[in-house]
Amino acid sequence: MGVVPICLLNDNKDYSRKTKQVICLTRCLIDGISHDGQGVGRLEGLAVFVPGALPGETVDIEVTQRRKNFARARLNAVLEASPYRTEAPCPYYWECGGCDYQHAEYDLQLELKTRVVDQTLQRVGKIDTTVNPCLPSPDIWRYRNKVAWHGRPSRDGWHLGYYRSDCHDILEVKNCLLISESMQEISNTVGEQLRQLPQPLPALEITVRQSSVDHKIMVIVSGIERKLVLQTLEGQYPMGVSWIHHQAEQCSVLSGEPLLREQLHNTSFEISPMAFFQVNHGQAEQILKIITQWLDLQGNEVILDAYCGVGSLALPLAGQVRKVMGIEAFKPAVKDAQANARLNGLRNTRFLAGLTEDVMPTLTNRFDAVILDPPRSGCAPGVVQSVARLNIPRVVYVSCEPSTLARDLALFKQAGYYVKEVQPLDMFPWTRHVECVVLMSRVKE
Repeated sequence: MGVVPICLLNDNKDYSRKTKQVICLTRCLIDGISHDGQGVGRLEGLAVFVPGALPGETVDIEVTQRRKNFARARLNAVLEASPYRTEAPCPYYWECGGCDYQHAEYDLQLELKTRVVDQTLQRVGKIDTTVNPCLPSPDIWRYRNKVAWHGRPSRDGWHLGYYRSDCHDILEVKNCLLISESMQEISNTVGEQLRQLPQPLPALEITVRQSSVDHKIMVIVSGIERKLVLQTLEGQYPMGVSWIHHQAEQCSVLSGEPLLREQLHNTSFEISPMAFFQVNHGQAEQILKIITQWLDLQGNEVILDAYCGVGSLALPLAGQVRKVMGIEAFKPAVKDAQANARLNGLRNTRFLAGLTEDVMPTLTNRFDAVILDPPRSGCAPGVVQSVARLNIPRVVYVSCEPSTLARDLALFKQAGYYVKEVQPLDMFPWTRHVECVVLMSRVKE
């Protein structure tokens, strides 16, 4: 392919912003990938991280920061390009902080995510196991059912968009390829309406969610007073769109319906505005399929679902087992889970409100399996010990962060559990993020 100047890659990112001083110019072979999607090469035995570079490429770089154990560099030109390098279809890509892999073909992204999971489990958790190939997303574009926009006032009015790469400046995005066209259309409308807000005001956040069942849209406004929203948007709510005001952990309906409808594995859900639900519906279905296959449910099991949210995993499994118990700290989600159990006619469920690390030590039940789906920070201290104390024979761990997954798997290993299978899924195409489902057993088979 020859020399590819970085300007031809639409690279407007200032990777040397924080250092300002270029230390040296050099050529580098990229032979690895970091957990956050940066190319990794070697200079005089020192690992160097190069955003925008792909494994197998020879690149011209500007070293902008040198530390004892690593260096950081700006990509100046691609001298020998990877055959998997491609032109990013999104015009905002090289400025936006949302995506990381639009310069790579999709098959390579799956390979890199598998590699990151494997490397992280070995490096952080000292877990030596086979990692299955990353499963592709059924939809790789416009797959997100939720988007959060950041609003900031400036001298020329309000700006609504994503954070730029490596800073909190706002980049206005008029067509994000990860959300539906109808979500983007509503977002653009909200952006125009925000320009009517007076100044100065604090920053705000606009969350747009869309149902995969009836495709209805919900807009959640956070960060400004309800009366100000009403004054600004009075009579301007688009038909068929629910408008919600969120402040101090309280939600109130400005217009439309208070709940969002969803469905997984023939189980219906009604979700409150701030409750968590997987952003990629197709991959959420895939996770449920994997868990069902791994647990090989016979109908008499008792399942514990920790960090259960609205019951998106617990409720579809409830019809296949004797009993399901869920634990969730966010009280509105607990109410959703209880209501959704009634909605689906399920009487073998129980949902407990509280922190998983606080509730689990109080349990005395016998469980055949536990599902752990913690936030990005992983399991809270003490959760692994509680699972071991309850002597739960099988553990399914759903993770969106390989480093905290590896840390927790190491703790499970110390507690006598063995990793049986690791399945990455591409929940977030074009980004560095990767979902993992791990099956563990108390007894090595």
